[in-house]
Amino acid sequence: MIRIEEARDGDLSSIVRVERASFPNPWSEESILSFVSQPDRRACLVARDQKPGDGVIGYTALQFAADEAEICNLAVLPSLRGKGIGALLIQSAVELCVRNSVSVLHLEVRRGNVPAIRLYEKQGFRRVGIRRGYYGDGKEDALLYALRIGS
Repeated sequence: MIRIEEARDGDLSSIVRVERASFPNPWSEESILSFVSQPDRRACLVARDQKPGDGVIGYTALQFAADEAEICNLAVLPSLRGKGIGALLIQSAVELCVRNSVSVLHLEVRRGNVPAIRLYEKQGFRRVGIRRGYYGDGKEDALLYALRIGS
């Protein structure tokens, strides 16, 4: 069984482990810590496997500004992808946005990250724009997505 909850300071090393396993250019520990330690403007949700000895298996980092929020990062351990954990993290992020009176949740994704694009679209996100040459020294576009909350 998977449980989604807000990250605690003690989760930092586990989140870093998920991040490093998930991305070729992972966020630094300091960047991740800023989402765990600033609950007034940022949030970090973690997915935990409830089996004994298992810990954080995925996470998402959000940033809030006025009545909008952004999913800044979302990662699930590669061996556990495709099992609905990313969807659970997004659904929990949306619930957090509702509690914080957010009207629009934004994100960006690499054009080539087709599994993530499918996940976001399945969760109701709609493409709203593009940043040409945003990633990899101008070699890959970022697709911009948004989800209206409560509509």
